Amino acid sequence: MNHPLPGWGDSPVDQVTWRRVAKTGLTAYNPEKACDGYTLFCPLNETNAAILIDMEGNEVHRWQLDCQPGNYGVILPNGNLFLNAKIRDDLWNWTPTYSLFKGGALREYDWDGNIVWEHIDLHHHHDGRRLPHGGAIYLSMEQLTEAQAAKVKGGGPPTAHMLADVVKEVDAGGNLLWEWHAAEHLDTDIDILPDSVNRWEWTHLNAALPLDDDRILMSSRQLSRLFIIDKASGKVLDRFGPGPFYGQHDPHPLPNGNLLIFDNGSYRGLGSGAISYSRVIEFDMARREVVWEYKDMPVFNFQSAFISGAEVLPNGNILIAEGAKGRIFQITREGEVVWEYINPYFDENGIGWIWNSVQEAKLYPKDRFPALK
Repeated sequence: MNHPLPGWGDSPVDQVTWRRVAKTGLTAYNPEKACDGYTLFCPLNETNAAILIDMEGNEVHRWQLDCQPGNYGVILPNGNLFLNAKIRDDLWNWTPTYSLFKGGALREYDWDGNIVWEHIDLHHHHDGRRLPHGGAIYLSMEQLTEAQAAKVKGGGPPTAHMLADVVKEVDAGGNLLWEWHAAEHLDTDIDILPDSVNRWEWTHLNAALPLDDDRILMSSRQLSRLFIIDKASGKVLDRFGPGPFYGQHDPHPLPNGNLLIFDNGSYRGLGSGAISYSRVIEFDMARREVVWEYKDMPVFNFQSAFISGAEVLPNGNILIAEGAKGRIFQITREGEVVWEYINPYFDENGIGWIWNSVQEAKLYPKDRFPALK
């Protein structure tokens, strides 16, 4: 098999190491402290499925897909599955790792796996969210001109081309309602790439979600930055980062106005002796500081250099997806692990690595699924 990145995944030993050193399936469960429900996750590989499990780790339902997920799914209020899907096309190898986060389609599936709604945008990647009006907001991508790319500061050696993000909103019929171009609204004198990242992409957004009718929250992994955008003008109202989060994923608002963020720790840049680690933080935007964090001890026990997410559960626990390792677990606010599941489905991803990674996981109360009663 040819791999776009030589040496990554070429060895059969590399492909089975994680399976040799880690248990899979359910590895911890404290029913007195864990939040009860069904957990949804999508292996980011040729398993081609969205899977629902119970608290004992048993698979209770599976949506078998005709493609890899790209990158996660959620259950809509009507009980259907909304999923970002990977479409294989001429853009698959747009950059050496583009197929890892490529999408191409936003889909709604009914319980039996039938597609009941779909929007195609072959430049779609990472994130797409269904909106109350029946349409969606999602991330798309465009290639910068040579002149635009030349203005972007920082990053590693020059590359053949550079990509930047476009955020789009469509209605239920797929008609474009709104779009925003990073190349038009970000500032090359401020939004500078760290030296340790490649120049395949400038922004690499991994999330875009409405804060209200007027503002959109966006997360840029490459820049280790969150942006709040004025929807009407497209202007940047505020920037957060880099620091205290780096290479972050899955920011979302909490009822108190703060953000819960998966701080991957990528590009933290603390020197050659630094130990890589991840954490989940509650970030106070008004005070621009971390007011709560979860990290493991020793810190390197919890680390995912890419993807991943976290969400607060109804009982106050937090469900975390340590994405690179396919590890999904619940913690109490005090940091006690009360439920843990390791994705047992290993298969090829977009560039031929064998892995069990997941982007995010979602927990739902059992009464959301009448068919399982």
